[in-house]
Amino acid sequence: MRLVTYNIHKGREAAGPTEDELDRLSRALAAYDADIVLCQEVFHDASGENSQSDALARGLGMSAYYAPNALRRRGHHGNATFTAWPVERWENFDLSTNPIERRGVLYARIPLASGPLHVLNVHLGLNHWQRRSQLKRIQILIASLCLPHEALVLAGDFNDWHGRIEKAVIRDLGLDNALAQLPPLERRTWHARRPLLSLDRIYVRGLEVRQPERLTGEPWSRLSDHLPLGVELQARPSLGATGGKEH
Repeated sequence: MRLVTYNIHKGREAAGPTEDELDRLSRALAAYDADIVLCQEVFHDASGENSQSDALARGLGMSAYYAPNALRRRGHHGNATFTAWPVERWENFDLSTNPIERRGVLYARIPLASGPLHVLNVHLGLNHWQRRSQLKRIQILIASLCLPHEALVLAGDFNDWHGRIEKAVIRDLGLDNALAQLPPLERRTWHARRPLLSLDRIYVRGLEVRQPERLTGEPWSRLSDHLPLGVELQARPSLGATGGKEH
């Protein structure tokens, strides 16, 4: 399977909004031909006429699973997961640590021949204390939603520019950084025109990682203020007992 994560910055070009920006972004993602697309900062206006998740779903030929996190007078934005594969369950979990900076993790469970694939699409807070608190909540969620042997992806915008929660993700959540084999400079995703910080990540469990990459150059350098990350993943046969509890 091919997976991509992308903070689309509400469909605004890095240098400012343009009318056809979302169409260009949709075409670029469609050309990448991913099976699962995880987006953050997806905007819906208050009138309901401008739904970026619906527009992207049409462009990608996929179903959209969207939940708002930040509510504003002019509309709301949050995370959206896109896939043409069946989804058995999806749910948004609040990760907010204060009433002003609203954050969430969007969960989807996808049935595969090898067992369920659990996908968590995240956008974490702007300070280290928030991110550590949110990571602990995610750890509890994973324990409640997934059996230890089941495949899992945790990806999105971690806002972790110093890499201070990396060890905790690996040690406490038992995940691997899917981009670890890339040189550090090639993991930087912000700002798109001159990447200086590694804000976006893909972590996995129970999956073989192939061809991790940062999508850069045209058109990615002008579609958002972030660059997307892509990876090919191969599910491993489940070693757990069949049956198991329902989630």
